[in-house]
This record gives sequence, C-alpha cells and structure tokens, in this order.
Amino acid sequence: MHNRIFWCWLSCALALLVAVTATATESSPVQSGYRIGPNDVIRIQVFGEEDLTVESRVGGDGKLNYPLLGVLQVGGQTTEALQAELTKRLADGYVRMPKVSVSIVRHRNVYVTGEVKAPGGFPFEDGLTAQKAITMAGGFTEKADEQGLQVTRVTETGAQTLTVASDEVILPNDILSVASHNHKVYISGAVRPAPGRADRPRTGAGSGQRPGPGPK
Repeated sequence: MHNRIFWCWLSCALALLVAVTATATESSPVQSGYRIGPNDVIRIQVFGEEDLTVESRVGGDGKLNYPLLGVLQVGGQTTEALQAELTKRLADGYVRMPKVSVSIVRHRNVYVTGEVKAPGGFPFEDGLTAQKAITMAGGFTEKADEQGLQVTRVTETGAQTLTVASDEVILPNDILSVASHNHKVYISGAVRPAPGRADRPRTGAGSGQRPGPGPK
C-alpha cells in the first residue's frame, strides 16, 4: 500500500516538473535557435574551474578571447553549439570531463525607425513586443500609420521583411519600421473659382482672341 502511494506521488511530481520545464522553455522563444552575434554579452561557465568562467561582449567580428583556447569565433553559433564545441576542446588535454554552460546575459539592441518620435537602438528584453519598442522610441508621430508596422530580420538565408501586429514579439537585432500615412487631398463635387476671377475674358497672346479696335 505504501509503495503504491509512493509511486503515485513520484509520478505526480515528475509530471509537474515536466510541465514547469516546458513552460519555461516556451516563455523564452529567443533562446530557441537564437544565434550569437556582435554586441551580445555571453557567459561561459566551467563548473569547478573559476579561471575558465568568463563574461564577455562579442566583438564586431563575432569573436572573443577565451582562456587557454585563445580567440573563439562565436558569432553565428547557438549557445548549444558553442557549449558542445567548448566541452570538446577543453576535454582535449585541458580539463578532465569539463561541464560547460553557455548563456546570453544581454542581447543585442532592437532598432526602431520611421514615424516615431525618437528613433534609434534600444536594449532587448524577453517578451519585447512591437508596441513596447515603439513606446521606448517615444511613441508614434502624427504622420504614423499605426497599422503599417514591418520588421526586417536577418536569418541564415538573408534579410527578410515581415508585416507584424503591435502585440507580436520581436527579436534582438530586428529593425522595426513604422510607415507614414500617404497624405493626399481628394476633392469631389463642383469647384467654384475664386472671386473676381470667374468669367473674366482672356485677351492677348495665347487667348485665341484678337483685341478689338481702341477708341477713336
């Protein structure tokens, strides 16, 4: 009886742990497939090896210096791929059975352009939506088309431009553009000429009429 209660309790605990883990993974979509790039700040931790635990900003060329291994090309890699590479290289004559963890401490900026009051680059945070990024940029101008939001995003296959809603989540290094209204004035119905100009006969060159004889 006691064994049955124990296994029932253990099954419930494992199910809860799986649910919490899945929720945590879904809440951070940036980490899934995100590739490290210039200006990302990453933390490399080797458990039990304080000298090999570093926190550093990735250079404009996608590289950073790391103890023992020298210059690393980290740009373009996922955290999982970099972790596997470091584990393999450190195990090759440097550290016995290294346990390596790679995480992103701070992402690259997002950029907001177009019809906003203060365009520029802004710090990324998890769950950042297009609307919040626009708020960080001072909000819409009077000319802004609030439905005309587009994001330019660089992927492995090149740059792509996407139309987004204001509540959609954007990613680090995205360029959010706010379009402007096309201000055109359309006039319908009859148009009255300005006073003093209506029905005034034209004379002289280009009028098609020859002036009459002057007074004698």
